[in-house]
Amino acid sequence: MHTQKPKGYGFVAYATRQEAERAIRIMNGQIIGTRAIRTNWAVRKDPADQAKDHRPLNYLEVFNASSAANTTIYVGGITNELTGK
Repeated sequence: MHTQKPKGYGFVAYATRQEAERAIRIMNGQIIGTRAIRTNWAVRKDPADQAKDHRPLNYLEVFNASSAANTTIYVGGITNELTGK
């Protein structure tokens, strides 16, 4: 069943690792709308890892699990009222 509802998360790609690290550091916990957002490195998760804790990953953990050129971050906790703009 497809409800057309937003999933509450998204991904943002940056030009450099430094820009991505800065965004993670500055934006994590910021209030957008009525909710605090979560930011972290975007990595593919093994289904077995889904139940594990959600501690922030550092760059080396992400680097070892993904492409060396990864500059994409995960943004979660996005309110349904937020648009794509």
